[in-house]
Amino acid sequence: MTFGWRPRAMPREALFGAVALLCILVGHGSPALAQTAGAVEPSAQEGGSPPQLENLEAFLDGFMDAYLAEGPVAGGVVAIVQRGELVLARGYGYDDLEVRRPVDPARTLFRLGSVSKLFVWTAVMQLVESGQLDLDADVNQFLEGFELPATFDTPVTMASLMSHTGGFEDRTLGLFSRSSDLPAPLGAILARDFPARVRPPGQFASYSNHGAALAMHVVELVSGQPWKEYLAEHVFQPLTMARTTFEQPVGPSLGSDLAKGYGVVGGELEEAGFEVVPLAPAGGASATATDMARFMVAHLQLGEFGEARILREETSRRMHGELFRHADGVNPMAYGFVDGSRNGERMIGHGGDTVLFHSLLQILPERKLGIFVAFNTAGANPAKLIDAFMDRYFPVSPPPPISPRDGWEERLSLLVGSYRSNRFSHSDLTKLPRQRRVEVTKAGDGALSVSSSGGARWLEVEPLLFREEHGARTLAFRQEGTTRATHMFVGDLPMIAFERPPLREGRRLHRGLASVSIVLFVGTLVLLPLGSFLRWRFRAPVDRDRRIPLPARALVWTSSLIFTIFFFGMALELQDSVQLAFGVTTRMRLLLLLPTVGGLVAAGSFFSLLRLWRRQQGRLGPRFAYTLVVLSSLTFLWQLAIWQLLSFPG
Repeated sequence: MTFGWRPRAMPREALFGAVALLCILVGHGSPALAQTAGAVEPSAQEGGSPPQLENLEAFLDGFMDAYLAEGPVAGGVVAIVQRGELVLARGYGYDDLEVRRPVDPARTLFRLGSVSKLFVWTAVMQLVESGQLDLDADVNQFLEGFELPATFDTPVTMASLMSHTGGFEDRTLGLFSRSSDLPAPLGAILARDFPARVRPPGQFASYSNHGAALAMHVVELVSGQPWKEYLAEHVFQPLTMARTTFEQPVGPSLGSDLAKGYGVVGGELEEAGFEVVPLAPAGGASATATDMARFMVAHLQLGEFGEARILREETSRRMHGELFRHADGVNPMAYGFVDGSRNGERMIGHGGDTVLFHSLLQILPERKLGIFVAFNTAGANPAKLIDAFMDRYFPVSPPPPISPRDGWEERLSLLVGSYRSNRFSHSDLTKLPRQRRVEVTKAGDGALSVSSSGGARWLEVEPLLFREEHGARTLAFRQEGTTRATHMFVGDLPMIAFERPPLREGRRLHRGLASVSIVLFVGTLVLLPLGSFLRWRFRAPVDRDRRIPLPARALVWTSSLIFTIFFFGMALELQDSVQLAFGVTTRMRLLLLLPTVGGLVAAGSFFSLLRLWRRQQGRLGPRFAYTLVVLSSLTFLWQLAIWQLLSFPG
């Protein structure tokens, strides 16, 4: 998985394909004893009344023990802060299953994934505070050696990077690496292969790892310090975060305390290697839970941590405030923080995922409360604990029932149809496997149904705004005039939008065309040799003047073979699309050569087809069959071009 926001937990069929937990059973032992770091004196700042966290340890122990066993998950960690103090830091399970070493919240480092971006955005706001950065300035004025192309009149600004509205495609190919070689310098990585600009900035959010990495590169250019040194001096040292690092692999002083990551292979937990993140600022950090507690305290105290300060109060308030919102009723993006408000409480934070590690940091500014959760097993979901915590300590009454509004039939007709997440690559072979499609249909009585939402019904509360019938989740739509809606927004996913796919990329169209083509290809592979064999076996007379010439038959049979091998080979390769984040395998590179060869053969078949009809060679039936196969070959090539499968990765 790529670094990205983890929305609040939902059922297995949850909205828009939330990740289901991988299931095997391992023992996880007793939880590590809770460890409390030195308390930080709370500052005298206003805020909501602190909740009474009664029976907190019992609640966490019960939840985490059950979750690790059910998952199962090798290990996890939780840290909770309140009004400047570390209330609880607790480890569960193991950071190393082989030696059965318990997770220690003050010692064990977890990979943070995209929670790392909060350090980036904090650094950006520090430079804004000092007057060295203007959030509304074109980022090109800060870059050296390369610049973003002027694809649109509106420039990309730091504000658009912080709200993920820079307008970039999402490039995930090679986002991770298994190589032990040190990644190239950040500027070199960005200059070599930056994602294309596919929409004007400031219009729609589409989560971007490259955008965050670009922001950190601007920080190092403006500050004159390498970005790791900048973060160490201006963020980690003031907060005494001595056990937080961006080194990959983690250096010897901390490496022995890094939790091992576990995947699931053949029904068993299996240790996997270190996941190198070339775009390190976007997700390469490792830290202990107690270090992350210090970071939460600093933000909850509006930049203050003990005698140190990383941001002024006014800067902190601005950073936590609204920067961009798709629509009313949809959570906004703050300045790098993602608004995950729920249960009537304002909550901002960030989630993080590598393939093996999953983390989530959430703070409630008005309550001066923060919680950090991390796991070291593929498929774990920290949002489940956050949900349980919020429901226990901030319970809410069920929302009032909704009655259908007059005229709903006509309005809903303009909203139904197919939508796709706008977070995908437009220019490489991940375009197809990264397509997340949802179907919106009428559910009767003024309600909408959304595929993959667990059968939930959505009722209109305002024009273009819908609420879950028996819950608090929301959906919003954007409509231009009286035409069909163009976009859909999920209330607690402010960092992406769902858009109508163009007709040429319609799912049903491509499934239908591909199905017809594959049937014709396989039929050609079987029937041509079978016909020749039967004629030979029964010594049937052959009228060569009425038969399609052998070279033409050989061409169409060869193109059918090539395209069939490519289709089924790529279907197998793309089954595990997560692995594309580690780059293209040698097997896939070989497969990607086939369309070029098949295209050349198909071109020969096409010219043979023209000759057949011009010279009236072959009987009419075989000529029509030959025509269908050739046209299917050309159509198949067009489909491959649409989905960027004719492009060969560098």
